[in-house]
Formats: sequence, C-alpha cells, structure tokens
Amino acid sequence: MTTQTTLPSGHGALQYRPDIDGLRAIAVLAVVLFHAFPVWLKGGFVGVDIFFVISGFLISGILIKEAQTGRFSILTFYQRRVRRIFPALILVLLFCSVLAWFILLPGEYQQLGKHVLSGVGFVANLALWAESGYFDTAAEAKPLLHLWSLGVEEQFYIVWPWLIALCWRSRLRLWLALLSVAVLSLLACLWWTPRDATAAFYAPYTRFWELLAGSALAYWAVLRAQSGRAAPPPTWLANSLSFAGLALMAASCLWLDKSQPFPGWRAALPVLGAVLVVAAGQASWLNRYVLSNRLMVGIGLISFPLYLWHWPLLAFAHVLSNGTPDRLARALAVAVAILLAWVTYELLEKPVRYRYKGAAPIWILLALSVVLAAWGGAGMLGWVSPRHVNPDLQRVLEASRDWDYPGVMATQMVQGHPVRRDAAGARVTLLVGDSHVEQYAPRVAALRRLAPERLNTTLWSTIGGCPPIESVVDSTGGFCSSAWRAAQAVLASQPVDAVVVGGCWNCYFVPPVKAEAARQRFVLAANGQRLALDGQAGRHAALASLQAQLQALARRHRVYLLLDNPQDMQLEPARYIEGSRWSALHLRPVSDVSIVLPPAVLALREQLREVAARAGVTVIDPLPALCQDGRCPIASAAGELIYKDNNHLRASYVRSQASFLDTALLAPR
Repeated sequence: MTTQTTLPSGHGALQYRPDIDGLRAIAVLAVVLFHAFPVWLKGGFVGVDIFFVISGFLISGILIKEAQTGRFSILTFYQRRVRRIFPALILVLLFCSVLAWFILLPGEYQQLGKHVLSGVGFVANLALWAESGYFDTAAEAKPLLHLWSLGVEEQFYIVWPWLIALCWRSRLRLWLALLSVAVLSLLACLWWTPRDATAAFYAPYTRFWELLAGSALAYWAVLRAQSGRAAPPPTWLANSLSFAGLALMAASCLWLDKSQPFPGWRAALPVLGAVLVVAAGQASWLNRYVLSNRLMVGIGLISFPLYLWHWPLLAFAHVLSNGTPDRLARALAVAVAILLAWVTYELLEKPVRYRYKGAAPIWILLALSVVLAAWGGAGMLGWVSPRHVNPDLQRVLEASRDWDYPGVMATQMVQGHPVRRDAAGARVTLLVGDSHVEQYAPRVAALRRLAPERLNTTLWSTIGGCPPIESVVDSTGGFCSSAWRAAQAVLASQPVDAVVVGGCWNCYFVPPVKAEAARQRFVLAANGQRLALDGQAGRHAALASLQAQLQALARRHRVYLLLDNPQDMQLEPARYIEGSRWSALHLRPVSDVSIVLPPAVLALREQLREVAARAGVTVIDPLPALCQDGRCPIASAAGELIYKDNNHLRASYVRSQASFLDTALLAPR
C-alpha cells in the first residue's frame, strides 16, 4: 500500500518488479470495488491483506539488503516513510477536514476530528477499535475509516526495523526472530477471531504475520542472492505458483464476505495467494504479460493515493444521500478518486519522493502534520464547530448521546465475561440480556436517590446485540454465549433473589430495524441442528429453548421476562432533520409523530407472553408506558425526544419514566 516496487538483487542494486505494481493494482481495485459495489465483489476487502504481503516483501527486502551491505540506517528508513506517506495523506486529511466543516453535524464533525488526529498519529486502527461496538456509527459514514490499515502497517514498522538492526548487530538469527514473531501473531489471530472478530480485525498483533509473510519471502530472496542461487524458478513452476496464487486471491474475493469472521484462518487465503504470485517472479507468464502490462502497472503506481481518496469520497456521498448513494453516484466517486489519485501521484508524491532531496521537505511535511493534528484535536474537542450548529440540531445530538450504561460501576470477571455491579442492597437482582436491558441502567441510578433503602444490589451480565437464549449462537464467531455462562456462574456462586431476562426480541425474530443482519447472524444450535431464527422452525425452537431456560431459573429464583420496547426507523431522531447539508438544516416538529406496531411485532409479543406463562415467570411490559391507544409517540407532548436511536430509549426518559421495571429492582415493602 505504501511501498516502492523494488526488491533486492544479487549485486547490491535494487531491481524493479513491474509485476508487483500489477499485483498492487489487483489489491487496490479489489478494495475499491468492494467499497463501491459490494454486491459485485463481496470479499474485496482482502485487498488490504494482499497489500500487507507486498509491503512486507518490498520494505523488508530493502532493509535486509541494507543491513547486509552495512548501509542500514533507522533514520534513513523513517525519512523514506515520511516522503512516501505524508504528502498524499496530508492532502486527503486536509480535504476531509474542510469538506466536513460544510456538511457534517456537530457530533459527526467531532468524531472526524478524532479520526484526523489518530490518522496523523498512525493509530487509527486503535481509535476505531476503541469506539467499535453496538452503538458505533455506520462504517459508511466514517470518511477516514480506511486509515486503520495504515495504522497497522506503520505500527509494524515501528518494531520491525529495530528488530532487524538488533539481530544483525548482535549476530542473532533473523530468520528465528521472524518466524517466532510471525507464529505468535498468527496464533493470536486464530485465537482472537472466533472470540472477538472486531479486536482481531483492528489489533496490530493479529495482523503482523501477514506483513511477515512477505518479509520471509524477501529474506529468502536475499539469502538466495547471497549464495549465488538467484536464478528464477523453472517456467512450469513459476506458472503454477502464479496461477495458484491468483486463484486463491480470486476465490477470496468471490467467496468471502463481511458476515464471516475475519481475519482468522480465512486471511491465509489471500496472504498465501499473494506470496505465491510474488514468489513466481517474472518467469511466470501471468506476471510477465498480465500483471506487468502498462495499465496494471499504472494503476499500481497510483494505488496508495487511490486507496486514500476513494473511501472519503464514497463516505461523504453516503452522508449527503442519508444512506447508500445510487450506483451512478458511487461510480462517479470512484472516477473522481482515480483522477485525484493520478494528480496526487504526479504533482505531489513524485516530486516529494524523488525531486526534492534533503531534510527541508521532511521538516515541512512534519510541520504540516503537526498543524493538521492540532486542527483535528480542536475539532475533536469542539473548539472548531461545523456550520450546522443550532438548538434544533443540538436536541438531536443530545438525544443520540443520551446513554448511561455502563456508567461508573464496579466490574468483576466471571467466566471471562465482565459482570457489572450497581447499588448495594440486601437482596440481589441479576439482569441478563443485550443493550435493551442495558438501557435501563439509568433507572437504577434514579432509584438510588428515590428509594435507596429498598434498592437491590443489581448485577448486569449483558452483551449488546446478543440474544439471551442459551442455545442460540453467533454464526460470525462472536462470543455471545459468554454473558449467559457468566450469569449461570453468578447464580451458582451467590444468593440471587430476582432474575430479569430481556432483549431486543424484535431484532432477532421480526424484520424491522437491524433485524436482517441480526437474523442472518444468529442460529439455533441444539441437538445437532443449526436453524436460522428467521425461519418458522428456528423461531419455534428458539422460543422453546427460552421457555426451558426460564423454567429452570424459576425453580430457584423470582424470574421476570422483559418484553421489548417499540422500534422502527421512524423513531430515529435524525430522520426529522430537514434541509440541505450545504446550506441550512432544521428539525421538523416531532410532538405529533407516532408509530403503530406492525402485526408481526404484536404476534411475537403474544408468543413471548405464552412462553412466560408456560414457564411460570412474570412479564414486565414497557409498552403501556410508551404507547396509548395503539400509537407510540417518538417524543413527549413538550417535544422531548424519547429515543436515542431507532430502537433504544434515551437515558433521561428511562431515568424518570421506566417505573415498570421497579418491581424487579426494589425489595417488597
């Protein structure tokens, strides 16, 4: 992604590999097509993994060759990195900061400021990892989301050159250090992905093995050259390697999709494919005539600025369209990105890298980075405000941020899962579920003031977006079952008076809101079966499993089944913002807006009531407090928004109005 296309030769020079530029073209086109037209290339995100291999091969080859010839310099290496990365990166960050001032809302602008700051500091992956979660902003609305890969790459190059220098100067075996780090990184990747795919995706230590795969290939090439065995492989072998590598990369792009746990073992497919293509060399027909043709090489040369430009343009188009832009707009964004990439490469990147020598250009780039980082920090802290600041929009911003869980709670790890503790009463109430249970934490805080002498000790064993049904598993490799395992351990280890089981039942069983993704994600796994929750058989089996679960709890505890609150796209506060992002925005009246629950939701509610009745547990229903005469308003009569988003109640409402939950939280009089 950020490499120069050379490799070490056997005579101390650096030999150009046009086929590697062609491979970079494949990688960047895969990513661009995936982002612009995901239906066409569902696994195109593996282009980043191909980039990692190329980067490790080229840069490690240069470093190892320099160390071998006594010309190795850490300072020179980082000067090259600055010249290579900073020109295009600074230009794209500056463009995003300026455009964002015109079109982003205050909260969006603040988030972009944080991303500018983390992008300049090459820690975007860590920042995005920290903010990932159930309430994270949609990826399509983050103009700098793609900088996560640059963060991983540069974090690798903070460590790797020093390790090479250490091994060379202390005469340690570099191959042993390389192999050790690569194996540890791969094991971390394989272990973390099924447990927390988000962490495995963004963490640098779960990705280093991909760069080291290229590094190992470079080290092998240097050793062959050193021993005088640098001749290319036989034509038949080179062709076999190249065809197999391209087949693996093509299969990855076509077979993988974002619903599958990644990276994990699946990342080995594009990584191995890239390694095979690079190892084939110019002796391969595909490398010599397909990857090395002028068009592929030209795209490869602009691959870094193209990668930087394409995503912000698509993301801003998404923001302006208030959703996925149409196909023509996405195609136009890609065309503009290609044009801007070429201009950036010709007029900025090439002069800085090859024409202007000495330290002055580097100091200028570093100074610009400091200014840009200061600008990003100011945006993050709210010192610099976007144009769209008015009381109406502030109401929407306040509603979207009105969330108090987990707040300040003591946490203990139970079965590897955090169980949070709130209040300190003589009795204990355990709440199990997802974010639709977590949303009631502000009510506990309110009762701490209103009825402290009656408030139970409250324990929370929850995971956002995970159904609290023991036999339902996350097909994407998440660890949803850990909350239920932790709850069982709590029940076995201490007296618990009441247990509340709740969740976003509508999300898992009926279509509205985020249900499509949720239903495809979860399956029932019992008696050797794997049934999707959107099918009648899966739904029936899941509810039967929930009933058995509640019955078992009811033998020893007072148990409550918490029904769901209304949810609908019409509840989203931001939907009521009108006007143009280019000029002025305002919030239209909301006090008279309400929704009617669809028949499928009403039918599910009745089924859950039947489950509770058969299990012998008590139902807690928030609907009477939220709806009147079959209609559910989105705001109070005074115009105060009730919902944080399209399916969660805001904390201020819960704090004062969610008294329906008090029966499970307070000791009897």
